[in-house]
Amino acid sequence: MKIEKLLLSHGGGGEETYFLIKNIILKYFSNSILDQLEDSAILIDS
Repeated sequence: MKIEKLLLSHGGGGEETYFLIKNIILKYFSNSILDQLEDSAILIDS
């Protein structure tokens, strides 16, 4: 799948969202935490 433009369906949380994040966004913002593609975050109160 090649993305030529962003559509509302890319924000729907389905396959198109996953493809957008995995193949486009992580290309530029990849790190060990983001690469896990978790759906939440753990915040530590110090």
